[in-house]
Amino acid sequence: MPSVRFRHFIAHLVILFAAFLSSFTSAEEKPFSVAFNESWPPFSFRDENNQMSGILVDIVQEVFATKLKVPVEFYGYPWKRVQHNVEIGVHDALVTTATKKRLTYSIKSEESVYALEEKAFINRHSRHKDKLSSLTLDNITELKNYKVCDMIGNGWADAFYGRYNIEFKRFKDINLCFRNIAFERYDIAIHVSAAGLTQLKKEALSGKVEMLPMVFDEVPFPLLVSKKSEHLDILPKFDEAIRAFKAEGGIQRIVNRYTR
Repeated sequence: MPSVRFRHFIAHLVILFAAFLSSFTSAEEKPFSVAFNESWPPFSFRDENNQMSGILVDIVQEVFATKLKVPVEFYGYPWKRVQHNVEIGVHDALVTTATKKRLTYSIKSEESVYALEEKAFINRHSRHKDKLSSLTLDNITELKNYKVCDMIGNGWADAFYGRYNIEFKRFKDINLCFRNIAFERYDIAIHVSAAGLTQLKKEALSGKVEMLPMVFDEVPFPLLVSKKSEHLDILPKFDEAIRAFKAEGGIQRIVNRYTR
């Protein structure tokens, strides 16, 4: 017959083991949390129900739900807070460019979630259509012969046009730039493709302004997982899943949802 002390010892071990299993299970079941910019349409924004929506949100949602079968939650904040929360481990990941600073507190996926493409927008009936359609990075300085516009605060435009000494008009927002192209006051704007198409759709300008196929720049957005996350081992699985999702046309299907 076991002694009382021995029985107490066994009971204590059982409690400790149960607690260990409970903590392990809760860590395994804890949803993967992703933080997004709450006001960057069409890529990430709060919808009419105050839920996070957008191209980046939908891509991550579908990959986790249909490929990884891992529960995922989304949180929206101002952009600085998004980065801070991932840095200190409040959330598991964010989706953005992998800068040197961000890689000090995160590890990036090998595959991008999405790549921003910079493309040209012109009037559908522009008298310069043939020449504008033949623009590439090799002859980009020919833009000096045309009236170019963009929006105030677009750092990419400042750097790109500055590199080639191309003058351009900065409007308050890209909508004003597109309207001036629609009425042939300006000739061309180079802008993020999905954002531009979404704006044209919203303002009913798609019949007057079109996007050209040439890609002048591409900015990949990988998944950046916090070094403090419990889910760092998900990165190889995510790379495999997002590759399959792209091969099936999943990215373009989601982009079409917001741009057509």
